[in-house]
Amino acid sequence: MSIAKKEIFAAIRSGVERAGCRHSNQKAWLRLGGKYLELRFETAFLKEKLLLSVARLVCGQPEKSDAVINVWQERLDGNYPEFCRPFLGKMLWRGGSLFFKEEVSLPFLYDGTNRYFTAFDVEEKRGYYCLNSGGELPFLHICHPFRQIFHWWSLLTTDYLLVHAAAVGMGGKGVGLVGAGGRGKSTTAISAMARGLEFAGDDYVLFSQTEKKASLVYSTGYLNPNMIARMPEFAERILGRDPARKDKTLLDLSDYGSSFVPELELFALLHPVLGSIRAEIRPSLQPLKVTTALAVSTTIQNEGWMSPPVLHRVFACIKGLPVYDIALTGDFSGNADCLRDFILKRSDGKCTK
Repeated sequence: MSIAKKEIFAAIRSGVERAGCRHSNQKAWLRLGGKYLELRFETAFLKEKLLLSVARLVCGQPEKSDAVINVWQERLDGNYPEFCRPFLGKMLWRGGSLFFKEEVSLPFLYDGTNRYFTAFDVEEKRGYYCLNSGGELPFLHICHPFRQIFHWWSLLTTDYLLVHAAAVGMGGKGVGLVGAGGRGKSTTAISAMARGLEFAGDDYVLFSQTEKKASLVYSTGYLNPNMIARMPEFAERILGRDPARKDKTLLDLSDYGSSFVPELELFALLHPVLGSIRAEIRPSLQPLKVTTALAVSTTIQNEGWMSPPVLHRVFACIKGLPVYDIALTGDFSGNADCLRDFILKRSDGKCTK
């Protein structure tokens, strides 16, 4: 381990000790991608707020955890944590966040806007998630908590990867919905779930490169306000709105518990195409463009730049999956029926619903 890594993790562990996470009775365990993660919270408040969107992953205490995540608060002022000062020459800003340069190979991020840092010690399999103790809890911690740690953990210690996609299916087999933001992934996945399809996640899911599976991560929905207005069945399920993202809305999907599945076996990728007259699914004319957009959006959101290892993992996870366009109309029921028929016909005839 380099000097920078040793000193950074030593400083972070000191914060964990001061917060008392190691001996905290505010613990929870998540089952993610068939593995178990232990979460240690400084306070009951943090435990309540940050488990909201991963509620479907919460499980009983296993015999052994694959990794541990410590969660606490301390005062974070200025452009960076004080312990980073000696190493600023080895750091750079990407997408509004402070990272270590690639040659340092230290999974660390400081978000100067939302005042939090997160890190992952690969050798110890320890995650660190420190939030600013001043002011309100930023909405990103409610809707997608631990996202950066899930990314590093999956990329560096498993054959999975946290991918910018959604996944729906029938009878354990399904499709990944992929595309740039605003293309209709979330709307399609959530409206299909509300109409009886199995749901393995919206916005971020784990893809496996060896088994071609999609695993559930977040069990809330995340939709634009204009879509909420067109789906009145979700009006009473609003948990909050994200002012940093034009009031994008977080939804409580617990009433659809029977639709959640921990994983789906993927047999295709679907790329939403908006503004069609009739809902239909056809082979994509630009499959490379679709898969490249998936790789780029996943990499930029998780790393803040075009990281070759992440790009490589994305393509490894989707290798061999055919790509289709799904033409979407304003009729959500019709879109869901189109998806259902496609899955039933294309998944080797083994779907049970």
